[in-house]
Amino acid sequence: MPNKDWYWDRFDVDVKQGELDLSESQTSALTDNERFTDTQANNYETRWIDQLYGTEQRAWETNKGESLGDRDPTQGMYSTDSWQVNDSLMHDAEFNVTWGLDLVRDWTDHDFEKNPVGSDEHYEHQTRGKVDWAHYYDDNAYQSAFKDYKGERDSGPASDYSTLEDYLTDRGDDAATTSQRVDFLDYAKTHEAKDEDDGGLRDTWDNQYVDQFDPDTATPYQATYLDVPDLWGEAKGKSDWETPDTPISVVKPASLPTLDSIKRRQVEVPDSIKHFGEAKSAPTAKFTAGGN
Repeated sequence: MPNKDWYWDRFDVDVKQGELDLSESQTSALTDNERFTDTQANNYETRWIDQLYGTEQRAWETNKGESLGDRDPTQGMYSTDSWQVNDSLMHDAEFNVTWGLDLVRDWTDHDFEKNPVGSDEHYEHQTRGKVDWAHYYDDNAYQSAFKDYKGERDSGPASDYSTLEDYLTDRGDDAATTSQRVDFLDYAKTHEAKDEDDGGLRDTWDNQYVDQFDPDTATPYQATYLDVPDLWGEAKGKSDWETPDTPISVVKPASLPTLDSIKRRQVEVPDSIKHFGEAKSAPTAKFTAGGN
């Protein structure tokens, strides 16, 4: 069981308008839960603080004795030096380190219709129920935090585990204590991933390209088309083809040779290469375009 200072650090409170107040991190299971309205979340927080510190129906008093409450002092006051604050965390020998309003609970077997938010049964499970460890070890952010946490000086046995799942679920003799696992979850809430080492490479140079495109001033895109003449009449009867504005007629040049007018000449294989394989002379038969 952790010492008194561990509980005091975990459930430290601020004073706002004469009342004790837990931080958003200490009530994250409520603020990040869509089942709760703001009023229900505030009621759970107030009820938990009263049970934790014994502050129900008490007013706040500073260490100097200046009353910040408007209740009759006979109803009882408390200060940071009074036993009600410091010793209330240790008054219950069965106090479990997983109690609180910041851990995600396992609601698998909970009947929300029978015990909805606001009921005593729901409140008890929200503050003292079984922790849903899988919620954390399946989360990429917590897995990333665990990699950095293993290198911390006060991480305990965390460095002995390769995965977060093993660290949170191992219950062997050398496993982390429940308070150590809770310490990690607190660490992960404020964790920021460390920047990867780039090997010291520079990321700027003299002739570096600078993108000057400005989408706010750029000319809007307009589709353009090539003015290609319809040489083969393919556009006829097809409404999705664009007809050229100025038709162009193409006439075959008179000087364009034909296959019939091309004179063929027999080429003899030079003596210097006749001995290379199957060298053949050009065919002498008439060639017909498109034929065999």
